[in-house]
Order: sequence, then structure tokens, then C-alpha cells
Amino acid sequence: MWHFLRGTYPWLDSVEYPKRLFNLGTWRVGKVERGKCSALPGKVFKDDKGYFIAHRDGKLRLHIDYPWGGWMKRFMSEASET
Repeated sequence: MWHFLRGTYPWLDSVEYPKRLFNLGTWRVGKVERGKCSALPGKVFKDDKGYFIAHRDGKLRLHIDYPWGGWMKRFMSEASET
């Protein structure tokens, strides 16, 4: 599943991703957290570590990839926390 989601976005939006602040950046599938996940598989949820796609074997972490590099990522993270 991880490989499929990493390789098809944005051509195939198989997941309804959360809204982005000012519609900037692109959602990316990141690390896999293996373990029990009681959330509905295939849906996006948020916990204390951020957004993830629920999977029967764990969580597929999501992050936003900003085109302007690290400084924009830090700025947008700080803006969304306030």
C-alpha cells in the first residue's frame, strides 16, 4: 500500500487528503508506523503526531512537502499551531 500511495499521487487521488493552509504544498506519504491501529483503514485521521492514513497493520504518516524549502515548512508549521 505504501508504495502504491507514494507512486500515484497526484495522478490518482485515492485518499481524501486534509485541507492545506492557504492550499500550499503537496501531501506526501511518509514513514510507516507498524502496530495496531483501531481507526478505519483507508481513511485519514489526526493524532498527537500529525495526520496519517489508517492501515490494518499500522499508520502511514502524512506530511506536506512545500516547494519553497525548509524555511516555508517551518513558517507554515508555526502558523498552523497558532
